Amino acid sequence: DSLSEPYIILAGKKGRTNRFYTSALYGIPNFQNRMFILNACHTAQGRYLPGEGPISFARSFRQAGCPTVISNRWEASEQANAALLRTYYACIARGDHPAQALGTAKRVAIHYDRDAVKRHPKHWAGLGGYGAW
Repeated sequence: DSLSEPYIILAGKKGRTNRFYTSALYGIPNFQNRMFILNACHTAQGRYLPGEGPISFARSFRQAGCPTVISNRWEASEQANAALLRTYYACIARGDHPAQALGTAKRVAIHYDRDAVKRHPKHWAGLGGYGAW
């Protein structure tokens, strides 16, 4: 049912919000995206079903036909994620493989961030890739 189905709250006009449920993905014919980046908290988490694993947004994108999804396992710092993804996109732009780019972005966060607090794994380790690289 929709109460237990994962969703993301999207900002709408005039302060209204809309819920985007995972079931909306299954109605998209010929899903063409090779990769989705879900830069929102807990998008890799979901209700656990024995024998199936977590029913999450990341899993729903994969089942809808997207071969690779990058998403968060836990609550993420908006600033830390933004910095991590800037490095990731820069690596992709220079031709790095997506898995290599994500690893490079994490290493940059660990070794080069001036703020010691942001080097803590909770700021970079939750972002992970799922599917076919």
